[in-house]
Amino acid sequence: MTAPFARVQTERLLLRRPVMDDVEAHFVIHGDPATNQYNPNGPVRSLGAHGRSWLET
Repeated sequence: MTAPFARVQTERLLLRRPVMDDVEAHFVIHGDPATNQYNPNGPVRSLGAHGRSWLET
């Protein structure tokens, strides 16, 4: 059994469990060819598929 994900916050950073509202911003980064230059799978091509797979992990 894994421990629940704790929320961590500092003055400049907030780490929290992702929510469905975060999928579009996450896709913008992972769908950009420049940010995936060294990713062997390349950029994500579909927001819908990315959102489903991302939240399942």
